[in-house]
Amino acid sequence: MNLALIPARKGSKRLPGKNKKYLFGKPLICYTIEAVMQSKIFNEIIVSSDDSEILEIASKYNKVYLHHRTKELSSDNISAFDVLNKILDKTADYNVLGLFLPTSPFRNKNDIIRSYELIENNCECVISTTIYKYPPQFALEITENNIAIPAWKDSPLKKGVTQTNNKNIKKLYHPNGAIYMIKHSVYNKTKSFFKANITPYVMINEKSIDIDTHIDFMIAEYLMRKEKK
Repeated sequence: MNLALIPARKGSKRLPGKNKKYLFGKPLICYTIEAVMQSKIFNEIIVSSDDSEILEIASKYNKVYLHHRTKELSSDNISAFDVLNKILDKTADYNVLGLFLPTSPFRNKNDIIRSYELIENNCECVISTTIYKYPPQFALEITENNIAIPAWKDSPLKKGVTQTNNKNIKKLYHPNGAIYMIKHSVYNKTKSFFKANITPYVMINEKSIDIDTHIDFMIAEYLMRKEKK
């Protein structure tokens, strides 16, 4: 038995209603629901929301369970992992837990299948990642006195290095929000994806669009249109 959670909270300050906003002919959340279903990995798929319209969209898919969030689970300081913990309090044991954010429309069934294969090959936890577009080693911190200083102790800027493609700059990656997958037995011990031994599933930047702003949405529309040609 494998469990997939798709958390889709109503509130979104930067792009209101983003999870149900139409992207290339269908609500954004549909891309995630369909990718998870098409992977044929999960026995239970739960869409969790405090938005009746989102739950109505999800109800049109067979074998998708609806989780009506309480007000307590819908505040700004509640994370998707808090929702997962609440759901697990009321459910049986599973083999693998999957968490898929609805803001990642370019993650598809093949990405999910490949991530699951890593779990099957004895990985504890798999998280999708992408390389930083701009190396964070070049970050500047602005002090209270409005002075810009290198944020990193060993910043390459202090050595006179300003080219971001310098071969000596270590490549760094960040979670892209598309896939979080972990063995339930491991999660029971760690209560966190990030305290397990993480195996990265690296995705290219174009597939790692995480829609949070109007500009993100416009980029997704452009890439979707280009992909459909």
